[in-house]
Amino acid sequence: MIMTRRYLSRSAGPALAFALFTWVPLAAQSAVETGPVRLTLPDAVTLALETHPSIGAAEAGIAQARSRVRLQQSALFPALSVTVGATRFQEPMIVAPLHRFDINRRPEFDDLLVQGSTSISYTLFDGGHRSGAIASARSEVDASTYDMENTRQNLIALVAQTYLNALTAQQTLAARDAGLKALEAERSRIEQLLENGRAARVELLRVQAALARARADKIQEETQLNTMLALLLRLTRLNTATDSLVLEPVTARTESDLNRAALLDEAVRSSPRVKELEARTESARLNFKAQRAGWFPTLDLTGTYRSFGSAAGHFTAEWQAGVSLSYPIFTGGARSGRIAEARARFAATAERLRLARMDAQNAVDRALQQLRDAQARFEALQTAVRHQREVVHIEELALETGAGTQTDFLKSQADLTESEAQMIGAQYQVILATVELARVTGSLNVAQLNRITGDTR
Repeated sequence: MIMTRRYLSRSAGPALAFALFTWVPLAAQSAVETGPVRLTLPDAVTLALETHPSIGAAEAGIAQARSRVRLQQSALFPALSVTVGATRFQEPMIVAPLHRFDINRRPEFDDLLVQGSTSISYTLFDGGHRSGAIASARSEVDASTYDMENTRQNLIALVAQTYLNALTAQQTLAARDAGLKALEAERSRIEQLLENGRAARVELLRVQAALARARADKIQEETQLNTMLALLLRLTRLNTATDSLVLEPVTARTESDLNRAALLDEAVRSSPRVKELEARTESARLNFKAQRAGWFPTLDLTGTYRSFGSAAGHFTAEWQAGVSLSYPIFTGGARSGRIAEARARFAATAERLRLARMDAQNAVDRALQQLRDAQARFEALQTAVRHQREVVHIEELALETGAGTQTDFLKSQADLTESEAQMIGAQYQVILATVELARVTGSLNVAQLNRITGDTR
């Protein structure tokens, strides 16, 4: 059954029911050893997003960042503590503090003293350290959220690449099978002619050699297909065999006008990686501000309620309240070291942000070039396949009438099979280039993938 730990950990009944209703069909299919499991690209992406460990790690990173915010916010509240203790002395000790000398009241002494206290303290002023640390932690939450989005988009792109590579190998294998059938039919025809003495044995040898080469190519394609299917099964956590997995075909996106300047601007503004580093740069700046607060004094308000007594009793209580101002004059370089470290972290993060913006623009240019190349290659191969089919038909007619040669026919048939395989690969390269363009501009999600592949769900 395809269920995730995240679904199982939820206590809401409707959510669990929805998860069961959504994935039971695929789960039932994967549980059947003999039946095929049909998988679409959007389903594969959805399964990967639900089960892949990179998503779980990114979610844990967000939770960790939010916990850090709560930790820093705790400094805004007063600190309240309770202390209880008992101490035995070698010689009797005064039970309670002696605030004045009274000759008519003898102080109590005991060798076992019991003390308890309730203390409250609050920092009135710290130079902005608390506010800077809280703001820095909040920026880290934003950074972790963008990191999560970047992880999701990278995973979608990886699943799409694996799925389309597997689909390319699958459909190329089908083209190889079609070529094998044509060659086997030609072998049968030559064998009949050879029996009637109307063909030379060398013609049969040529067909058999072509069949052997085609079968070797088929073995290579099967190996590549099984490798891609195994990777796809690991990404989606489907519990089925590779030979039981049937991939639904996808449709290539039609060519459209792409504004390079607009795409470059979108990549800088919307790329999750860029936005993540923007948040981390802001966090580093705020942390630098918080560390500089170490040059300011700290003003604290304190209050304590104490109880004194002994093993024999004699309990008494008193309260204390005060305001303290502290300033470290010499720290051995710890204060300046923390400030220098925060400054260097801010500078390094700012430079990584500049680099990320440059990389985003470079990635857009590469994706645009790949998309244009893939579209041009696909259109050229469509024309080549159409012409090659005409050549095969002409060579077949010429061979049947005795005007052509078997060598020319076999070569034209092999060229057609190769062109068809290349056309299939080029068709899916168009989709992959479009997916990559959406990823580098920060717009890749399941809905966008459905639009790219022509899925209407």
